[in-house]
Amino acid sequence: MNEKKCPKPMKERLYREVEILRNRIVSLEIMQKQHQCEIEVCLTQNRLLTNLLDNEERKQKLLAYEIHDNLAQLLAGALHRFESFRELHPGGDLDSLNVFENGFNLLRRAHREARRLIRGMHSPLLDKYGLAAAVGELIQERLEHADVEIEYYHDLQTNVLPLSLAGAVFRIVQESLNNACCHSQSKRIRVELTEQDKSIRILVQDWGIGFDLENVEEGHFGLHGIQTRAKHFGGEAIITSSPGAGASIFVVIPIAEV
Repeated sequence: MNEKKCPKPMKERLYREVEILRNRIVSLEIMQKQHQCEIEVCLTQNRLLTNLLDNEERKQKLLAYEIHDNLAQLLAGALHRFESFRELHPGGDLDSLNVFENGFNLLRRAHREARRLIRGMHSPLLDKYGLAAAVGELIQERLEHADVEIEYYHDLQTNVLPLSLAGAVFRIVQESLNNACCHSQSKRIRVELTEQDKSIRILVQDWGIGFDLENVEEGHFGLHGIQTRAKHFGGEAIITSSPGAGASIFVVIPIAEV
């Protein structure tokens, strides 16, 4: 029994379709390789940026310790000597006392400035007691120099975080708090630092004058840094505000993906 032969036009059409499919498969393979290369490049860039952030945090940390162990200690020692001198020599003419008090106050201000620089670059509590304590210290510093009520709530279960992540969260809270204290004119600020679904959540909210998100003033330049830091760690920063309605900065950063 003879097999039926496939007509030539049909055979040619089948060959063409097979060739088209083969070309599509080759194109998909090329696209897949390109996509894989792009992923590898992104991962490499992410690792490099993480290393840069780690190095930056280490430099800030070393500089903060250098100021603490040298400049701040010298200023503290000088203050102690001045206080001892005042106790030993309580008398004197008015002009001399004024000169002494002016010098003493300048020295005290220098000591406070050194402490402020240390906290601004790297909180010692970040290494010793963790992120929640470091943020608490930051808030306490603000309470000492600002006429504002700051509510602080934290609920962190993860004790040890990568240096770059802990530093980024600290900077985000620091910048958000600076904006609220310096620009919002709010008498009340709430700071939340919580952990949920393997992510750190930051909320800094005020009930001040607010601002137009479409026309951000120069004083709020730190908002871009907040968004950039959050994005680098695979997170998101949601900034909500309008004139007269206060402002809130809500940031979610995953822990597992760092």
